[in-house]
Amino acid sequence: MQCWRDCMLLRVQLGVCGGIPALPKVLSLSILQVTVPGGTLYLKSSVLQLRGSSPVRPPLHSPSGDVLLFNGEVFGGLDIAPGGNDAEALLASLSEADTAEIPALLSRLRGPWALVYWESSASTLWFGRDVMGRRSLLIEHSPDGARALSHPALVLASTHPLDDISESEALSETLESLSKGNSSLPALKEVLPGIHSLCLANSHEEATSSAGLLHDAANHPWQDPALAALAEFVRPEECVEPRDGDGETSASADAAYDSELSFAFEAALQAAVSARVHSSGCGTPCLAHPAPESPHASSPTLDPPSAPSPPLLHPPAPVMIAFSGGVDSTLLALMAHRALPQDAPIDLVSICFQGGRSWDRQAAAQGVQDLNRVAPSRQFRLICVDASLNDLQARSERLSRLLLPSSTVMDLNIGSALWLVARGWGVVGGVSRGEGGEHESRAADGPSSNNGQSNPDSTPRSPVLYPPLRPALVSSAARVVLVGHGADEAWAGYGRHQTALRERGWPGLSAELQKDVLGLHWKNLGRDDRVMADASREVRHPFLDEEVLRLAMGARLPALLRRDKGCLAEDKRPLRDALRRAGLPRAAEMKKRAIQFATGLAKLTNVHRFGSNRRANLEKAGSVRLDLEGVGLGPPAPIPQPRAARRA
Repeated sequence: MQCWRDCMLLRVQLGVCGGIPALPKVLSLSILQVTVPGGTLYLKSSVLQLRGSSPVRPPLHSPSGDVLLFNGEVFGGLDIAPGGNDAEALLASLSEADTAEIPALLSRLRGPWALVYWESSASTLWFGRDVMGRRSLLIEHSPDGARALSHPALVLASTHPLDDISESEALSETLESLSKGNSSLPALKEVLPGIHSLCLANSHEEATSSAGLLHDAANHPWQDPALAALAEFVRPEECVEPRDGDGETSASADAAYDSELSFAFEAALQAAVSARVHSSGCGTPCLAHPAPESPHASSPTLDPPSAPSPPLLHPPAPVMIAFSGGVDSTLLALMAHRALPQDAPIDLVSICFQGGRSWDRQAAAQGVQDLNRVAPSRQFRLICVDASLNDLQARSERLSRLLLPSSTVMDLNIGSALWLVARGWGVVGGVSRGEGGEHESRAADGPSSNNGQSNPDSTPRSPVLYPPLRPALVSSAARVVLVGHGADEAWAGYGRHQTALRERGWPGLSAELQKDVLGLHWKNLGRDDRVMADASREVRHPFLDEEVLRLAMGARLPALLRRDKGCLAEDKRPLRDALRRAGLPRAAEMKKRAIQFATGLAKLTNVHRFGSNRRANLEKAGSVRLDLEGVGLGPPAPIPQPRAARRA
């Protein structure tokens, strides 16, 4: 059974009213109040439940007074009974563990998570994110000396406050102040991936200020060596440079290694996708939305803010995929096909801001045609989401607050596109189920023409997209969205990786990949989790699975990026090889195009904000800060680490 209560929200507020630890007091269906040394904790949570045979009402709390707010999915490292809920199983394990055992317990978890856990017996507040930071967790602390409940000493939350003032009288003043952008409160910052704790039993009067509280916070290293290695993402030295030796021997060894790596990658990614398209290890597909259908919208465009939701597609799909027709999304669609029962449809969502004529839309249509050819028994449904700049402007305030602390024009472009993808409202496009190969002359004009290379400066012409099968607006019933985050960062898919190799050699490429992977949590993952969760769906990242990342970190760099006579011959080679083996050569030859450009959104916003693309490029439009009056902005700030707990 599924229980849906808006988007996931973690909020902990620490005031300064005195008291001793006590059992949680229920303030409402989703709010608990706990009196602690030096203050009060207010814990509010709402959740999209995908696991368990019965509804779970957060925040979860134990008879001993422990409280857990959990946003994530556990795919390994925790015993979960068939039909059980992972958050309930985690709370039970945490409550049974001694304080010293908690870092090791959390280090065993596999999958995306962010949590706040109140350990009552030790008067300790635990909080943190998985090793890659795949779930959002933000921290905010008020200025030193703030003593009123409307200026709590510490706030932990999944998102910046939106328009949801709490039904709790004790919280309403704080949330209302934050939602109005009170300038005396600093902005929320991204919490660093890792395990952090704050023991309130040792807190003193001065510690109720922000500086005192965070000075006492401890950062706990990952106890699992595999996670500790991923947290550094340092490639072994022997995997950086090409092999030494004579040409023939070296080429033969390289070919054997490349083949072995490609098959290992394919197996690891298949396991990651299989785990993520099922709600539990027992193989039950992800639950579909139980809400009743609403009336048809008047036209296949974005709804006005007050419009009802469109009807759900039937039969319901267990998963939807953010689909561009490129390497990453086509590979995810292929893996989902292999993992799901044959009668389960798969929803592929394509976003376009150019009236259906963008590069991504035509590539998506071509990709669905190719998937139909290699998997004729599968129902792939291409949901075409067509939007305009006016549609986004009507929601700009909400989207901007969801993005925070990300706050550039590029953040808004990417976040807006992903929000629309996650919502999954569009028309089902008609796509040919023909061969889709080179024998169809019109299809050769698609994105992979010109000797297998795409032309980044022109929009492809493709005949494979026909009038919609369902012209009325519909919505995917899937509750899980698969995205390709991490594929380019870990497997050398960006143009800057080629630049790093050309200018700084193989060690420079290794350093660039390390920087990209370790920067995902604050550049992409927190932001995208916030905007996609707002659309009432859970985003999952198969390319950021721990085993897939371990392979990427230990792979020889020449196996990822091949050069011929000083020019790029191919990037992301294991991914492209997997597509070729599956009979999808056109997808294997696709070039990387960022979502904001391939959908046409960047061009629209450039003209709107700067007057032209040329002027926008001169002003480096993507890095320009959004003008959000009354909302504090700034780069992510790490949690201060105490001297005794700081890692070398």
